[in-house]
Parts: sequence; C-alpha cells; structure tokens
Amino acid sequence: MAGSAFGRDRHRPATNADHLNYIPRTGFVPAAGILVFDRRQAALKAKEFDVPLAEVAFVLTITLWMRLVGAVGAGWLADRIGRKRPLMISIAWYSLSNFIAGFSPTLWFLLLFRALLGIGMGAEDDKGAHFPRNRAVPETQ
Repeated sequence: MAGSAFGRDRHRPATNADHLNYIPRTGFVPAAGILVFDRRQAALKAKEFDVPLAEVAFVLTITLWMRLVGAVGAGWLADRIGRKRPLMISIAWYSLSNFIAGFSPTLWFLLLFRALLGIGMGAEDDKGAHFPRNRAVPETQ
C-alpha cells in the first residue's frame, strides 16, 4: 500500500481494523521508548555526573511520578477550557523541558528539568490519548 496513511488506502473509509491497528501504536511506542531509553541513560548519567546509579534512578523515578501531577493538572484544565489548548501547552512544555534537561551541568539541574518534563509528559499522555478515540468509527466509540 504505497502512499497509505496508517496502513490503509487514503481513498477508502476507515474501518474498525484500521483504528484497532492505530490505537495500540500511539500508546505503546512512547511508553516502551521511555523505559528502554531511561535505563540506558541512567548508567551514562551516573558516569557523567560521577554519582551512584541510585541517585540517577531517583531522578528518573521523580520524572515518572510527576507524570501523575501532569495528568491530573491537565485533566482539571481540560474540564475548564477544553482538551486542545492543554495538549498544545503540554507538548511545548514537554519539548522545552526535555531540551533544557539535555544541557544539565549538575544532577540537581537534571532533577528539576526532568521533574518538569514529567509534568508535561503526563499532561500530553492524558490528553493525547483521547484524540485517536475521537477519530474512531462511531460504532466503536
């Protein structure tokens, strides 16, 4: 299917099978990617900052815990102003925090911006997960 979007021909209507193939890819890939990447990154950061691996693991743990804060905050905000703006804000927040964390001179700087990154990640995961469902065929919603 050359020129296809999400594994289907663009000229035919979407079916349940198309959406069932699309939805798992949107949620699983980011979740698996962060866990695999962070395990490798932890060992490298421990060497770079000359600290025990447990301290770097704490930074990564804080990132994941702050996802809860981001999800709750984005849900609260989405109830008041809709889902689109909190999603756009969270993507910008996530991107900027991740960019700045990449230039961390100390472990505490990394902790701060990884915590902010976690908030943006949680907000994006929470709001971004609803959009594939809204694109699904009405019978499957």
